[in-house]
Amino acid sequence: MALIHLYNLKTDRPIIELPNINARLLTLTETDLPLITGEPTLTSTLHYPHAGNCFLAYEDNSYDEISEWLSKKWDDAWFFISILKYLKYRSCSGGQVLRCNSPDNLDNLS
Repeated sequence: MALIHLYNLKTDRPIIELPNINARLLTLTETDLPLITGEPTLTSTLHYPHAGNCFLAYEDNSYDEISEWLSKKWDDAWFFISILKYLKYRSCSGGQVLRCNSPDNLDNLS
């Protein structure tokens, strides 16, 4: 699984399926984060708590070379982030955080 942190994105849903890009948008809890980072504490000291807990998750076993797969997923995430930046600047004013309350807004991204 590849997890890519989407800074300053907030959603009210813990999981949003994104089938058009073969990914999921995950909102991790404070106690999930140390499990990801490998920390032996209840909360993460590596994760900045005010940066948001949304991650773009890619999971599949269709790769031969892990570095090529991760590079491809990074490119896919960069495309997704570019769309979110466009939505933020089109729908928010004054630097507000983009809120995704409905996955319907994200269904036609491919």
